[in-house]
Amino acid sequence: MKIAFLDSIFPGLTTTFLNREFEYLKDRSSIDVHPIAMKRPQGDFINQEYQDYIGITTYLRPDCSSSILLYNLIAFFTQPLHYLFVLRVIFRFAHRMSIVNVIKLYFHFLCGIYLSYYLKKNHFDAIHAHFTTATNIALVAHLFSKIPYTFTLHASADLYLEDVLLDLKVRYARKVITNNRYNIDHINLITYYRYREKIHLIYNGLNLDHFHDSAHKIEFGKPPQFLSVGSFVGFKGYPTVIKALDKLKKNGFSFKYRIIGGGSSAEKSMIERLVKEYGFEENVILLGRQPFAVVRSEMVNCDALIMACETFQNGEKDGLPNAIIEAMLLRRPVVSTYISDIPNIIQHGINGYLFPEKCDEALADILKYFYSHYGDTSEVVERAHQLAVQTFNAEVNYKALEALLIE
Repeated sequence: MKIAFLDSIFPGLTTTFLNREFEYLKDRSSIDVHPIAMKRPQGDFINQEYQDYIGITTYLRPDCSSSILLYNLIAFFTQPLHYLFVLRVIFRFAHRMSIVNVIKLYFHFLCGIYLSYYLKKNHFDAIHAHFTTATNIALVAHLFSKIPYTFTLHASADLYLEDVLLDLKVRYARKVITNNRYNIDHINLITYYRYREKIHLIYNGLNLDHFHDSAHKIEFGKPPQFLSVGSFVGFKGYPTVIKALDKLKKNGFSFKYRIIGGGSSAEKSMIERLVKEYGFEENVILLGRQPFAVVRSEMVNCDALIMACETFQNGEKDGLPNAIIEAMLLRRPVVSTYISDIPNIIQHGINGYLFPEKCDEALADILKYFYSHYGDTSEVVERAHQLAVQTFNAEVNYKALEALLIE
């Protein structure tokens, strides 16, 4: 079976879980899988670990720009009624979109028409897509060519910001996959449980061999080192962490806090401003975007992972951050919030620590507890490790994905 693995940017630096998924399907499955992406990663968005995939990926922009225009003209003049039918379906709810998103969607439509011809010419059997841009294109390609598609629904912009095409995408998809239980309930609610039979749960997978040497830290570092991993976006909750750390400092506690991530310049400027206002220039270090090897090293050296996930404007939020899974496998205490799928994985005091979103006082209390009871986290992180091994095994999860794709 030959499948187009469709994404917006591939291989991405911040979507290592997706790169791992492709790696498994390419090297260890019966599927003949080929990556196709809207555009190639540039600069510090290049994932050095997977940069070899750039050479085997078909990029629509700018590489295929002239072909996209040519094949849309061919489609319009040879199948005008069908072309206009697909256009009408895709833009049925355009009145609910901003002009910028309408323009983006029109380009996705053009790409989808071109992809229809490309896939048929190269004898592809199906499409598997990730994220909004790719699923827009996959929907168009399916409507025009009847090539079946599956897609994986992620959190944030995929699900919790309004996607006016989401109902259409789920309706026409052969199967829909999502990587946590909370997302399944949310998808069913917003589609009125019409498509529940085609929605499947497959957690992201990690290669357990990368974590076999993990060991619990017996005692705090001096000063203890806290770590967060995530892009500079509003729903990561960095201001909440900084305000909680201020409470620690006022109570005489020392610490180091390191953040791995990049993204919005406005968010980064805000974090830098808060660091300066609270006098944390010596305490807080922004490491920028980093490859998985550096993330792992930072996790090994940290005393606890803090993921202060929260609901942002328009309902934007995390589903289940991969950093939480990695910390569990590395036997590091996880501190996060009661939001999305996190409470389905982390139980407070059992295999991690949770606090209400945006509540810096509660976060400060958990961190204060660590100073005198860090040894008590040993059983907590061991239970977390066992759950992660059972739930996020790449070999098991990607075999399940392979079975769904060829079913």
